[in-house]
Amino acid sequence: MIGLIAVVLPGLVAVGLALALAVGAPMSERVVNRALVGVMGAATLLDLVGAVVGPVDEGVVAAGVHLVGLVTASAAGRWMHRDGGFTRFHLLLALAMFGLGWLVRADGAAGLVLGWELTGIASALLIAHLHDRPGAVRAGLRAFLTLRAPDAALILGGALLVSGGAPTFQALPALVDADPARAAAAGVLLVVAASGKAGLFPWTPWVVRAAEGPTPSSAAFYGGTALLAGPVLLYKLAPLLALPGPAVAAGVIGVGTAIGAALLARARSDVKTSHVLASVTQLGLSFGFAALGLPKLALAHAVVVAVTGFARVLRAPGWAELDTVRPRQAAPLVVREAGWDLLRLEWLHDQGAARPALDLAKQVQALDDVVVLDPQVLLDRASGAAHAVDRVLARSGLGVSVAAPLERVARLFEPVEAVLSQPLAAALLAWLLIVAVT
Repeated sequence: MIGLIAVVLPGLVAVGLALALAVGAPMSERVVNRALVGVMGAATLLDLVGAVVGPVDEGVVAAGVHLVGLVTASAAGRWMHRDGGFTRFHLLLALAMFGLGWLVRADGAAGLVLGWELTGIASALLIAHLHDRPGAVRAGLRAFLTLRAPDAALILGGALLVSGGAPTFQALPALVDADPARAAAAGVLLVVAASGKAGLFPWTPWVVRAAEGPTPSSAAFYGGTALLAGPVLLYKLAPLLALPGPAVAAGVIGVGTAIGAALLARARSDVKTSHVLASVTQLGLSFGFAALGLPKLALAHAVVVAVTGFARVLRAPGWAELDTVRPRQAAPLVVREAGWDLLRLEWLHDQGAARPALDLAKQVQALDDVVVLDPQVLLDRASGAAHAVDRVLARSGLGVSVAAPLERVARLFEPVEAVLSQPLAAALLAWLLIVAVT
């Protein structure tokens, strides 16, 4: 119960800020920031109490996640000062913390998917927070599109577990004994899902692009905390990793990432991305530990990586200033060439997923510029035509009005139009439609 309260608290802040944005209620930066800081501090304390009276592993991991959220919210109060999206940033931060907390505390596939998707949509919107910059919007879209395949693997793997009689993680040992083939297939799918959220190969380019977001959110999520979702999932799937298929998949992905991301980091010229790739490299080692049958070591290593990676990315501007005074030694030529070869993976991602989606969006925008699809505009035009019909009917002596019913219908659309005019509400609606279709 204590852990559940700690999970729900950030969600309540997210709901309150969403309602304030929807109705246009004025809120000062001080109130917004202090509300989230206070809630994150309370959630951290509750998690520590829960670690004493309940499961130690879940309590410690959840406390680490909420502690990072507390520090991020404190830093954002100054970092995002006078930013046009100050309240929206805090809303997305609260939503992401709610999703991460739910993911850590989930005891089955259903809760895992809920926390997973909430974290994903909040992460994509945080990357695109500076939406007046085309690069940030493209990076958020690329991250969202790249994670569709790992999310599909998560849903399929969860469906295999539930249909095999293992709706909770406590039932996994029984499933392994009763149906090892189903358990192995589900394990491989879930390892692929975990690698996508952790930013491991071949999904690493979305993490590289994530540095387009504000530094506080980049530090909190892509420096380690959001990437922590992958190792947490592997820890919950420890019985499945005893099977050869999932263990080999986790080992190959982990070792390949540890080598490739280290080379890729040496080919980057910006500090933020280099630190993010350093966290990805270490998480590859966490996958290797899990493949060797050491789930507790893998989780502990991932938590340390998340906290230290958060601190490194948050201090990235200071590192950049230090680098100008004391430049680091250039990597050997062979290392840099290998890193540049790995950068071609970004090009493959762009050509295979991001660019087709961006082209489709441009075509839809061009169609929308030609054909009016706004229901309110269509109702206004219909109302004007109905008034013309009413004038003709009035001259003929008929006491019938066609415009009055249309005006009543148009008034029904006014609150819907007010909500959808908010960028966050429109983005959430678009996300729900995409999830429903895919």
